Amino acid sequence: MTQVAEKIATGSRGARSTSSPNGGGAAGRRAAALSRLGYARTSLREIAQNSEFSHGVLHYYFRDKADSSWPAVRQYNAYCVTRYDQIVATSQSLAS
Repeated sequence: MTQVAEKIATGSRGARSTSSPNGGGAAGRRAAALSRLGYARTSLREIAQNSEFSHGVLHYYFRDKADSSWPAVRQYNAYCVTRYDQIVATSQSLAS
């Protein structure tokens, strides 16, 4: 993956945030745009308007909004896994 593509996928800091489902960076801004308008009403152009990248740059690296949404989905999944790990670590057995 090129540096620009990595920056687009992870955000300008280069690291995915798992502190919240919308996290920082480009993936978090895409998720925010999608949650505000809904998937069907959000275009790649709308996602570009909510990020630091132009529509042309996003279109160069992603075929469509579905392709550009995967980093946000992966980030949300990572957030959920860390939440579930915390819940499982503090849970008690039914037997006790």
